[in-house]
Amino acid sequence: MKTRSDKKAVTLKCKHCSSEFECKLSRLRAGGGKYCSQSCRSKHKSGTRSPFFKGKPWINANGYLEYTDPLGSGKKFLVHRTKMEESIGRKLKSCEVVHHIDNNKLNNDIANLEIMLVSEHVKHHNQKLKSWAKKYDCCTRCETTLKPHQAKGLCVVCYKHLWFSRNYESLK
Repeated sequence: MKTRSDKKAVTLKCKHCSSEFECKLSRLRAGGGKYCSQSCRSKHKSGTRSPFFKGKPWINANGYLEYTDPLGSGKKFLVHRTKMEESIGRKLKSCEVVHHIDNNKLNNDIANLEIMLVSEHVKHHNQKLKSWAKKYDCCTRCETTLKPHQAKGLCVVCYKHLWFSRNYESLK
């Protein structure tokens, strides 16, 4: 009777470190047997040798051009931020954002990019809304625009007042 240790194995050469290692035939048939260890496999498939590396930027989930570090560190960089850093000769601070003037995230021409503070960038994009809420210009109860919108056309204070009064009545 054969046990697991009796199964046939072959000697192979690792694709990454070129050392010899034993590989079971079943693993070889399943497509394995190329690397002596998991660490050699991950090292060999990182950076420019990664199956995902195409040598050029791609569009990420947010619509910006992104690329992987060509030195193989695995870090990802946004093209517009890299171009701005090269232009100004320093790294961007965490409070700085690169704004696309024409709102086209793929237009990374340096003339189309400008540095803004995060707070300035938020104000810039909120100016387009110009209303207090999407459907309302002011609170439907107290007609203020100074307090932030909460829900159903009511400011934070009016909404809380309405919520507490309804729940108080239901407790009686």
